[in-house]
Parts: sequence; C-alpha cells; structure tokens
Amino acid sequence: MPPAKCPPDVLAVQRVWSKSISNAERLLETARPLASPTVPLQRCSSLAPAGTGTMFLTTQLKQLQLASHELVTAKHNHMWRASSVWPRRSSRVGVLIDDATRPEPTRVPEGGTRRCLVLTLREPSERLASGMRYDADVCPLPSTIKTGGVCLHGRKGFASLNTSETRRTRLSCCGVPLALWLSGLMLDPTASPARARRHSESVDALRLRTKKNIFLVPQADYLSGVAACGGATELHLLCTRTLSRGWAALSRAAAGRPRSDTADGEASPAVDHNQRDTVAFATRSRSGGELWRMEVAQQQFVDGCLFGADARLHALACRNGSYGLSLLVPSPARCLQASRTEPSLAQAVGVGRTIK
Repeated sequence: MPPAKCPPDVLAVQRVWSKSISNAERLLETARPLASPTVPLQRCSSLAPAGTGTMFLTTQLKQLQLASHELVTAKHNHMWRASSVWPRRSSRVGVLIDDATRPEPTRVPEGGTRRCLVLTLREPSERLASGMRYDADVCPLPSTIKTGGVCLHGRKGFASLNTSETRRTRLSCCGVPLALWLSGLMLDPTASPARARRHSESVDALRLRTKKNIFLVPQADYLSGVAACGGATELHLLCTRTLSRGWAALSRAAAGRPRSDTADGEASPAVDHNQRDTVAFATRSRSGGELWRMEVAQQQFVDGCLFGADARLHALACRNGSYGLSLLVPSPARCLQASRTEPSLAQAVGVGRTIK
C-alpha cells in the first residue's frame, strides 16, 4: 500500500503520540523472536487496546488464572500500560495500583526473572470502524460525552453541522459518519475557502477527541513500559482476526506442545471478531451501518497517516496469515548490558517464530 498523504496539521495533532511511538519502535528493534514461552501463561498479564478483542482475551486469561489459583492480573482496563501492571521495584516507572496486587516476575531456568504480557492487535482502519460501531451503540446523542472521552460520532468540533437545519436531519439522530470526518481530514485546504473550512473543522474534531476517546489511542502506546529493569519480558502479540485460534496456539506453546497441534478444537472455525461485531452492532444501531463505512482511500488514510505505526506493528505480527508473534524484550541498556550474540528482531524477522 503506498504511503498516505498526511496534511501537516493532522500530523501536528498526532504528534502527541510521538514519544510513545518512538519508544515502541526502539523496543521492536531490540526484541528477539521467542520460539518457546518460558513464563507460564497463567502468570501473564493482558494489555487492552480498545477495539481489538480485549474482552475475549481478558476472559480467557482470567479463567486460566482462576483455574490455576494464580493472582488474577487479567483486567479489562483500557487505561493500563505495562508500567501499570508490574511492581514499582521491578519496572521503575509510574504505577496505578498497589504493589500488593501486582504479579512478581517469574524466575526462569537459565537464571534471572521474566515478565509476561499479552497484547491484541488489529488493523487500524478496522479498529476505528469498530470504535464507531461501539460509540454509536453506547453513546446517545445529543450528548457527546461518555466515560473515557468524546464520542467519535458526536458533532462537537463540527461548527457547520450544529445549525438548526442540520440538527433536524438524520445527523441529529445518528451523528457524524466516519466517512464524512475522514474526507474532511483528507481535503487540500489550499484548494478553496470552503474546503479549507471543512478541513479545519475535521482537524478540530480530531484534536478534541485525541487522548479523550480510547479508540484514538494508538496500539503502539500500549507498549510503553514493556522494556523495564529487573528482567526481560515475554511479549505475545495476538491478531484480532484469528484471536481464538491464536490464543489456542499460544496456550499449547506455553504448555510445551506444538503450536500447530490440531487437538483441543483447533479444527473448529476461528472467531472472526470483525464479522461478529459488525453484525451485532448493525442489528442494534439506528444508523444501520452508515456511521462506520469507509471508502478504500479513507482506509488507506487511516492506516498510513493517522495510525502508521500501528499499521506497521500489525503487519509485522500478523503477516502471511499468522496468528501473532512472540517476542523476548530485554531490559533497557541503562539497566544491563544486552547480549550482542543473539540476533535482533530486525535481523531475524525473516525467520522469526510466528504463531501459526
């Protein structure tokens, strides 16, 4: 897919994520492919980027932890990052919960300790459409505020849509369609005053919702704090499209069995989260699907401009139909001298162990 042209003012809004995106890219440069998990899966914690199948992951991991009588660390909390999960003495970063409710790093046979995290990933344009479906269902208009931020389909920021005539139309019922918003962001503001006004409104709407709506938080931001002092981290990336099969494959690998084993119901159809939430919300939403439909060019704009780092991360983990990717993330260089003998992810990506 060719790079999407990104207007400077849109880039300026997205620059609030530049630090976390840079940290995520540096993390991937130092990470190494992980052939076999060492930390038992029931001792892992989950991260929850909204709109990526996090409820499924949280439920599965919580059931596993309860059955194993382990500390339940699986929480469906979209605000948590890796630094929110691990003890202050291990991560040396900011904390949100008490140390008494945190997991301890797991001691591994080769010495030292390791943490474990599981993160779900989704193609950015699909995730944004899923967020619009969710907001359309749980965030009634004319209110534009819900728990966690500004609704994606609200009229806030669109001054020209707040006229009395517009409020009497279908927009007052169902809100601003995603296609209308994205087409405004993609307009050339130098073409005409009308286009400049519409483009400016769309950028204002993006600025108002950035950091206030959970579906506009990049998935790469959830990698913040993964590389921490006190030991390496096993990071398991699972793809939303094949999440049920990916979880089953990861569970077998963590138990020391081949990932491609067809036992335990692997031959059964995988849960297609894209199709499932599309059908569920279309039958309940008053907009009948109009709010979240996007043209191909708009999907490319979302993937290439708004969430380019997420698109690259998704392509890395979910390429060629894989279920995901398992990585070993070392402690930062400031904590210990990383080994120079093992290949980096960038060097080994062609032969890295993906979850099949």
